[in-house]
Formats: sequence, C-alpha cells, structure tokens
Amino acid sequence: MSTHYHTAYVDGTTEYKADDMNIPLGELDQAINDIRGPKKYDFMGQYLGDVLNSGALLMQGIPGRYMVLESGAPGSRLYVGTSPASQRVFSIKRNGVQIGTVTCNPGHNWGAISVASSVAFYSGDLLELTGPSPADGTMKDVSWNFILSRVDAEVMTTTTTTTETTTTTTT
Repeated sequence: MSTHYHTAYVDGTTEYKADDMNIPLGELDQAINDIRGPKKYDFMGQYLGDVLNSGALLMQGIPGRYMVLESGAPGSRLYVGTSPASQRVFSIKRNGVQIGTVTCNPGHNWGAISVASSVAFYSGDLLELTGPSPADGTMKDVSWNFILSRVDAEVMTTTTTTTETTTTTTT
C-alpha cells in the first residue's frame, strides 16, 4: 500500500485529517484480489520400502470443491528413491481416464510430469495416480505431490460512474 495513508498526524500537526487516513480504492481492491487469488491444494503421498506392483494404484483423492490441475502441473513433483532400470510411465487420471503422465528414466530420481491442458475437478471427481505397467523390479520408494488450484468465484472490482450536468439559461 502507499505510504502516509495510515498516520493521524499530518504535516507536523496533531490535526486529524480524514483524507490522509483513506486508502485509495484501487489499492484496496488490489489487496483484496491478492487475498482472493488462486489457492493451492496439495495431494501428496508416498509408497516406501517395496517394489511397485504392475499398474499399482498409488493415490486416490476426492476434491471437496472445484479445483484445477493446471497445464504442465506447475509445482507438482514425483520422486523415486531408486530409479528404474528402464523408462517407466505413471498415469494421472480423472475419474478413471488418463489426463497426464509422469515419466521416470534410468539414472534419474525426478519424474517428468506431463499434463497437456488444464483439467477441472468438481466435488466428487476422483484424482488417481497409478504406477507403471509393466512394473520395474528395481524402482521403489516413490513420493509425489500434485498441486491443484482453486480460484474464488467472487472477484472484487471497482466501478466508477461519472455524471455530467449541463445547465442552460434562457433570457
């Protein structure tokens, strides 16, 4: 916020000036919009200590409200403690339909997440992560975090209306 809007003492006097206490509406609206901006929710988990079965269901999550897994799944991660012997692909699904993948390559611990376009999840939809099929006999200790976003329905905006008055004098 701008400076000098929150002091009751202005110009070295003790006089209270109401105009100096008011925040410009544009700044207030921006602050409210920042608070109401997208909220991030994490779906995370881990499968530790054993080799995955072929096509193993690793995660099921049911969002309680409208959320979006954004294109490219920014901020989302998948890590394997022991990398696979050959390339393996995990599936990300919405209600049983594949919407993205996570590819793990030999010698690498971090998977590459691919979600082509943003996918909406409504209350009651099912978000799933399934392991590769066929399984890899060496890959184990898998941890993941998928970040979904929620945007508030209400967005604060300011509308200014200007009225013009014309006066005509007849003599």
